[in-house]
Amino acid sequence: RNLLQLLLSFAVGGLLGDVFLHLLPEAWSMALEGGAGTHEAFTQVGLCVLAGIFLFIIVEMMATHGSAGPTNNNTKGNPQNTKEVCGYLNLIANGIDNFTHGLAVAGAFMVSYKTGILTTGAILIHEIPHEVG
Repeated sequence: RNLLQLLLSFAVGGLLGDVFLHLLPEAWSMALEGGAGTHEAFTQVGLCVLAGIFLFIIVEMMATHGSAGPTNNNTKGNPQNTKEVCGYLNLIANGIDNFTHGLAVAGAFMVSYKTGILTTGAILIHEIPHEVG
Protein backbone atom coordinates (compact mmCIF):
# COMPACT_ATOMS: atom_id res chain seq x y z
CA ARG A 1 0.00 0.00 0.00
CA ASN A 2 2.85 2.40 0.79
CA LEU A 3 4.52 1.62 -2.54
CA LEU A 4 1.26 2.33 -4.37
CA GLN A 5 0.91 5.69 -2.63
CA LEU A 6 4.52 6.53 -3.47
CA LEU A 7 4.03 5.62 -7.14
CA LEU A 8 0.77 7.57 -7.27
CA SER A 9 2.52 10.63 -5.84
CA PHE A 10 5.29 10.23 -8.42
CA ALA A 11 2.74 9.96 -11.23
CA VAL A 12 0.78 13.02 -10.14
CA GLY A 13 3.97 15.05 -9.70
CA GLY A 14 5.25 13.99 -13.10
CA LEU A 15 2.01 14.88 -14.86
CA LEU A 16 1.63 18.22 -13.06
CA GLY A 17 5.26 19.04 -13.81
CA ASP A 18 4.66 18.27 -17.47
CA VAL A 19 1.62 20.53 -17.52
CA PHE A 20 3.11 23.52 -15.72
CA LEU A 21 6.66 23.34 -17.04
CA HIS A 22 6.05 22.20 -20.62
CA LEU A 23 2.49 22.27 -21.94
CA LEU A 24 1.09 25.55 -20.59
CA PRO A 25 4.16 27.66 -21.49
CA GLU A 26 4.10 26.14 -24.98
CA ALA A 27 0.40 26.91 -25.36
CA TRP A 28 0.96 30.49 -24.17
CA SER A 29 3.84 31.03 -26.58
CA MET A 30 1.78 29.63 -29.47
CA ALA A 31 -1.08 31.97 -28.61
CA LEU A 32 1.32 34.92 -28.45
CA GLU A 33 2.86 33.95 -31.81
CA GLY A 34 -0.65 33.78 -33.26
CA GLY A 35 -1.04 37.51 -32.75
CA ALA A 36 -2.93 37.58 -29.47
CA GLY A 37 -1.90 40.06 -26.81
CA THR A 38 -0.47 38.90 -23.52
CA HIS A 39 -3.75 39.17 -21.64
CA GLU A 40 -5.73 37.54 -24.47
CA ALA A 41 -3.28 34.64 -24.73
CA PHE A 42 -3.40 33.92 -20.99
CA THR A 43 -7.19 34.21 -21.01
CA GLN A 44 -7.63 31.87 -23.99
CA VAL A 45 -5.33 29.19 -22.62
CA GLY A 46 -6.71 29.51 -19.10
CA LEU A 47 -10.31 29.19 -20.27
CA CYS A 48 -9.45 26.11 -22.32
CA VAL A 49 -7.80 24.50 -19.29
CA LEU A 50 -10.77 25.32 -17.06
CA ALA A 51 -13.22 24.04 -19.68
CA GLY A 52 -11.36 20.73 -19.84
CA ILE A 53 -11.31 20.36 -16.07
CA PHE A 54 -15.00 21.19 -15.73
CA LEU A 55 -15.94 18.88 -18.60
CA PHE A 56 -14.30 15.90 -16.93
CA ILE A 57 -15.80 16.80 -13.55
CA ILE A 58 -19.28 17.01 -15.07
CA VAL A 59 -18.85 13.72 -16.94
CA GLU A 60 -17.66 12.01 -13.77
CA MET A 61 -20.53 13.45 -11.73
CA MET A 62 -23.12 12.38 -14.31
CA ALA A 63 -21.66 8.90 -14.58
CA THR A 64 -21.43 8.30 -10.84
CA HIS A 65 -24.78 9.94 -9.98
CA GLY A 66 -26.89 7.79 -12.27
CA SER A 67 -25.60 4.42 -11.12
CA ALA A 68 -24.28 4.92 -7.61
CA GLY A 69 -26.97 2.64 -6.19
CA PRO A 70 -28.27 2.66 -2.65
CA THR A 71 -25.96 4.04 -0.02
CA ASN A 72 -25.96 3.84 3.74
CA ASN A 73 -24.76 6.41 6.24
CA ASN A 74 -21.18 5.08 6.24
CA THR A 75 -20.37 5.30 2.51
CA LYS A 76 -20.78 7.90 -0.21
CA GLY A 77 -21.55 5.60 -3.13
CA ASN A 78 -20.19 2.50 -4.73
CA PRO A 79 -16.37 2.59 -4.82
CA GLN A 80 -16.33 -0.02 -7.59
CA ASN A 81 -18.50 2.22 -9.77
CA THR A 82 -16.20 5.20 -9.12
CA LYS A 83 -13.20 3.12 -10.21
CA GLU A 84 -15.08 2.09 -13.36
CA VAL A 85 -15.95 5.69 -14.25
CA CYS A 86 -12.39 6.86 -13.64
CA GLY A 87 -11.23 4.02 -15.87
CA TYR A 88 -13.48 5.18 -18.71
CA LEU A 89 -12.39 8.80 -18.28
CA ASN A 90 -8.75 7.69 -18.36
CA LEU A 91 -9.44 5.65 -21.48
CA ILE A 92 -11.00 8.64 -23.24
CA ALA A 93 -8.14 10.96 -22.27
CA ASN A 94 -5.54 8.39 -23.34
CA GLY A 95 -7.32 7.92 -26.67
CA ILE A 96 -7.29 11.67 -27.35
CA ASP A 97 -3.61 11.83 -26.36
CA ASN A 98 -2.67 8.96 -28.68
CA PHE A 99 -4.70 10.49 -31.52
CA THR A 100 -2.81 13.78 -31.24
CA HIS A 101 0.48 11.88 -31.14
CA GLY A 102 -0.53 10.19 -34.37
CA LEU A 103 -1.32 13.55 -35.93
CA ALA A 104 2.09 14.87 -34.86
CA VAL A 105 3.92 11.88 -36.33
CA ALA A 106 1.96 12.01 -39.58
CA GLY A 107 2.57 15.75 -39.95
CA ALA A 108 6.25 15.32 -39.21
CA PHE A 109 6.64 12.63 -41.87
CA MET A 110 4.90 14.94 -44.35
CA VAL A 111 7.62 17.52 -43.68
CA SER A 112 10.51 15.09 -44.13
CA TYR A 113 11.62 11.58 -43.25
CA LYS A 114 14.23 12.88 -40.78
CA THR A 115 11.68 15.07 -38.99
CA GLY A 116 9.29 12.13 -38.79
CA ILE A 117 11.92 9.88 -37.21
CA LEU A 118 12.90 12.59 -34.71
CA THR A 119 9.27 13.26 -33.79
CA THR A 120 8.59 9.55 -33.36
CA GLY A 121 11.61 9.27 -31.05
CA ALA A 122 10.52 12.31 -29.06
CA ILE A 123 7.03 10.90 -28.61
CA LEU A 124 8.43 7.53 -27.54
CA ILE A 125 10.62 9.25 -24.95
CA HIS A 126 7.59 11.28 -23.83
CA GLU A 127 5.48 8.13 -23.46
CA ILE A 128 7.79 6.48 -20.90
CA PRO A 129 6.98 8.82 -17.96
CA HIS A 130 3.46 9.34 -19.31
CA GLU A 131 2.62 5.64 -19.16
CA VAL A 132 4.40 5.21 -15.83
CA GLY A 133 2.11 8.01 -14.57
